[in-house]
Formats: sequence, C-alpha cells, structure tokens
Amino acid sequence: MKTIAKSLLISGVLLAAGATTASAIAGNFGPCGHQRAHAGPGMGNMRHSPERMLDRISDRLNLSDQQEADIRASLGKDAEQMKELRRQMADNRASILGLDPRNPAYTAQHDELAAKQAALIQQMMQLRASRRAEIASVLTEEQYARWQEMRQKSRKHGRRFGGHGNFSAEQPNAVDES
Repeated sequence: MKTIAKSLLISGVLLAAGATTASAIAGNFGPCGHQRAHAGPGMGNMRHSPERMLDRISDRLNLSDQQEADIRASLGKDAEQMKELRRQMADNRASILGLDPRNPAYTAQHDELAAKQAALIQQMMQLRASRRAEIASVLTEEQYARWQEMRQKSRKHGRRFGGHGNFSAEQPNAVDES
C-alpha cells in the first residue's frame, strides 16, 4: 500500500510540475502560435524601453560611464514624446478601423486619418533620427563601426518586425530605432 501511495504522490508532483511548465510555456506564445517577446504592458513587449536599449548598446560596445550617461540622457529626453506618439498612432489606427465603408464620407474621412497617421510617423522618424545622431556623436570610431554592424544585423533579421522578414542591402532605409 505504501508503494502505491508513494507512486501516486510522485505522479501527482510530476503532473503538477508538467502542468506548471506547460502553462508557463503557453503563456509566452500569442494566439497565432508565435513566441511573444518580453510580454508586458503596452505594445506587448519592451523593445521601446530606453533602458533596455542602453543595456544592449552598453554591453556590446563596452561604453564608458560618461558615454552611458550621455546616451541615457539622449534616450530619456524624448522617451515620453515617443510614448505619446505611439499612443496617438494607435488611437488613429483604431479610428481608421472604426470607419464605416458604407458611409458616403468614408473616403474623405479615411484620407484625413491617413494624413494624420503620416504626420505622426514623420514625427516619430525625426525623433529616431535625432536620437541616432546623438548616440553616434558619443561613440568612438571603433564603437560606431560595431554599432553600425549591430544595426545592419538587426535589419537583416527583421527584428523590428518580430523576427519576420529579411531586408536586403538594397533597402538601407529599413525601419530601425537603434
């Protein structure tokens, strides 16, 4: 009887551990089966986190304390503006999706919202360009060359689009926020 009880107890522990592991693994995958990257609030990941970006750059480029401080200031100064632009873009997309195509004014409404989205995207791109220029000005020549390699690899693997896609060298202006 004791061996049956031990067997049941061990089986129960193993079953519970397996269920916990399975639920943890399942929690890291989205509804389409693709693995989620750093699940969290907002856009579903932390790819826009200035601290995460600084950690990645600092580790790979071996930045000095002063360089880290300068880049932290650069990343932090527009973080709230970037967050607000992302929020506005999401609201605008929701407005576009909420339009009724049967409405006679649909095309005009859609054009107006599309123009607003284009302006928001332009502002976002300008902030990213400004951020990249400030980061580049802090780096040594060797660090800058390594940073360019990192950015190229990022574009090549399509990291900005959840790992999907492959940008060729013919597309040097692919989206990048490094």
